[in-house]
Amino acid sequence: YKARDTESIILGLRGLLNHAPDDSELHGELAIVLLRIGRLEDALIHSRMAVKFNPDSARLHVTQGAVMLAMARNLEAAASYRKALELDPNSESAQRALEHPLKNY
Repeated sequence: YKARDTESIILGLRGLLNHAPDDSELHGELAIVLLRIGRLEDALIHSRMAVKFNPDSARLHVTQGAVMLAMARNLEAAASYRKALELDPNSESAQRALEHPLKNY
């Protein structure tokens, strides 16, 4: 991470996932990295996997919401953020997203 070598980070996370394919945190981290570089379809796959393996994590629902928001899938993004708030009413990321830009969703 310090070298900001995104491709090496992605390769490393994928390698770790080969050994722990059901690790929600690794899927979530990979989704964030992919989101940052605009690989949205791949980010969505990993954010969904993260939520599938740990549906009680507000943070992972926020990640999924962020990916969907980037894809302009606003209804789905809003649903993810609402689920995050249900799990953690203090989630500032979810609160901000639902106040703006998803205010009307």
